[in-house]
Amino acid sequence: MAKRNTRVNQSAVDEYTSAHAGFGVFFAYYKVPLWAAVLISVFFERFEDSLKDAYPAVFPYDSHDSFENTIVDTLSLSIAHIITTNNMKAGLSRPGKTALKAAVDATAIGFVGAVTLGLAMARTEQPIGKKTAVWGDRGYRMGSAVGGAYGARKASKKNLPAIAAGGGGWLAGPMGALLLAYLADQ
Repeated sequence: MAKRNTRVNQSAVDEYTSAHAGFGVFFAYYKVPLWAAVLISVFFERFEDSLKDAYPAVFPYDSHDSFENTIVDTLSLSIAHIITTNNMKAGLSRPGKTALKAAVDATAIGFVGAVTLGLAMARTEQPIGKKTAVWGDRGYRMGSAVGGAYGARKASKKNLPAIAAGGGGWLAGPMGALLLAYLADQ
């Protein structure tokens, strides 16, 4: 079984709220309409608990989401999408472009990292244990860090925003990468 605790997935806001907001940024960046992004989020939230039961190794925490957590996850995606869309329409400063690219890449690579390492560990452990969940979480953090650093470096052509985005991605996922990349590129 993956890790269980009383905070992640149970409180309204948890450490993965940032990942949901990251997908809001990601969808807006690729011009997916808000209604479609919300529909994808609601669809995912509806089937997330079933997926956790069937494939616990993919999720760092396999505890089922509380109703409040489900609502906040979808709201965070929606708010991030709206803010990103408005900022893209208004035109972004260079720090804004750096931050946006860091968040988009941190989201994508963080997701791939979590799934890849979670599944890789699931294949090596019988039965699936806590180490699998730990590696899924590390995959998310490593992917967010690498993606944030890569996106910030690509957008800004400077090292400091990339280093900041990498640290922010490791600590707080896509939104951490976005915030620190923006601050470092000022």
